Amino acid sequence: MMIAIPHQQRLPMAIAALAFLFLGLFLLYPLFQVFGASFLDAEGQSLTFANYTKLLGRPFYRQAIVNTLSIGVTATVITAVLAVPFAFALARLPVFGKGAILALASLPLVLPSFVSAYALVLLFGRSGIVTQGLQSIGLDFG
Repeated sequence: MMIAIPHQQRLPMAIAALAFLFLGLFLLYPLFQVFGASFLDAEGQSLTFANYTKLLGRPFYRQAIVNTLSIGVTATVITAVLAVPFAFALARLPVFGKGAILALASLPLVLPSFVSAYALVLLFGRSGIVTQGLQSIGLDFG
């Protein structure tokens, strides 16, 4: 049984199909290749968990995993606690400067990530504006 796609939906469907193909080819395929190789021995012949037991056997890497997960959970909780009430208020209440706030909220979507990273370095780097401000009031990060 064939499903007839209306003419006005063919272009968006074709674009979505190309996007999924691109995503699969250039993101998912290499990711699965690396993941699959992580289960092979040094010769690449047999399946093993030795790579993971070796990695998880070192305290440095275990601590890195714990730090990564704790930072992720903490950032998610803090963001949800702050953003959900703010978004609700922005959507339901008359807020001064609503257009500017929405423009600022969409700014990370249109700026490349390296621009954001460079801005963070300018703010929080060794000679960044925020770092210098904190050092001027006596907080030193040595």
